[in-house]
Amino acid sequence: MGAIANSHILSLIIVTIMIAIFCFIRILRHQLTRKEVINYTKAAVLAILSSFYTLTNIGSLLSSNLLMSPTPKLVPLNATKYWQALLDNSIIERSASFNMGPINTFLLFFLMIMLFTNKSGLWRHWTIATIIVFFSTFDWLPWQNLTSTPINMIQFLGRLLFISSLLLAISVMYYFDQYPLKYKDINFVITLALVAVSLNAVHTYHNKTTKDGYRFWLTRDNYVQTIKNSAIGIDYLPANNKHQLQSRITALQNASVSSLKIKSQTYNSAEYMITTAKEGYYSLPIAVYSGIHYNVTLNHKKVKLANSHALKLKIPKGLNHLKITVTVNISNYFTMLISLLTIVYSIGKLTFANSNSFVKKIKSAKRISNIFLAFFIILFYFMIKAP
Repeated sequence: MGAIANSHILSLIIVTIMIAIFCFIRILRHQLTRKEVINYTKAAVLAILSSFYTLTNIGSLLSSNLLMSPTPKLVPLNATKYWQALLDNSIIERSASFNMGPINTFLLFFLMIMLFTNKSGLWRHWTIATIIVFFSTFDWLPWQNLTSTPINMIQFLGRLLFISSLLLAISVMYYFDQYPLKYKDINFVITLALVAVSLNAVHTYHNKTTKDGYRFWLTRDNYVQTIKNSAIGIDYLPANNKHQLQSRITALQNASVSSLKIKSQTYNSAEYMITTAKEGYYSLPIAVYSGIHYNVTLNHKKVKLANSHALKLKIPKGLNHLKITVTVNISNYFTMLISLLTIVYSIGKLTFANSNSFVKKIKSAKRISNIFLAFFIILFYFMIKAP
């Protein structure tokens, strides 16, 4: 869960809801034990701490700014496009053709057939759940009627295929537990085929052109055009007020500079060359977020920012040099340190889970823990000293 939080917040929300539903079902069936609740609590604490840096930064930006969320929509799978992508073993990023791959889809239909021949077993319940989730992602259902509901945060129903894949894995496990294979080598063959097909799909995708739909390289040449005209260019940009937010108008919409080129950039700074026809105030296509400290110099002279979410400056006529540097808040080093230490602890906990007590391992390895502690103190020191 910590890894999910560090990679994709929407996935975190979906998985959290899914876990909550499973816990609720177990409560209704009187299956949730006190030990489970304690373990869930421990896991939740570790997940929050391991993603503390990410969550606090996202929380800070959301609470201090009016950010453009992605366009509300629900795009279901199309059966024709799904099967075409499946036969091509393609994972190309087209929302109507997301798929689980040929091996997983084959296993799903195999279990569907087995439902009519084998009338008992726990695998049947999981298989039916898999089938319901799988077929509910297609455009056979009137999903367009739910576009204005909170469910639109999913955006692409193909994202729910990960739930189908998870349920399918459980279904397959229960099925072969009840009906063991006569030849154990078949397990190896299926697994090997799944790995081979998956690697082939990834290899094929990454060897194709990078201009795959909405996916393309953001470069110095297409920067301005992308953030002003692209369908995804406005996602998470700030708006100046709630009216702009509701109308999906960003603070950069009225950028007036005619020529802006990126000269260089680092992890916390960027340099621009700006050409203007005359002296005056210009609104630049550069976002300014509240809660972040910016140092701005124009022609090597420090300037004060106007109260706006788009960088607005008085710029002389001709060619000008602009440099923007972001000063990292000291709290970010603290939250990053918490996340790193928690991740190291979690990996250690998992590594020694099947041996003696993890606490005993730590006590018997004081020298190693001291080395780790010294390493993180040194790392923390240099992070603070970094510009």
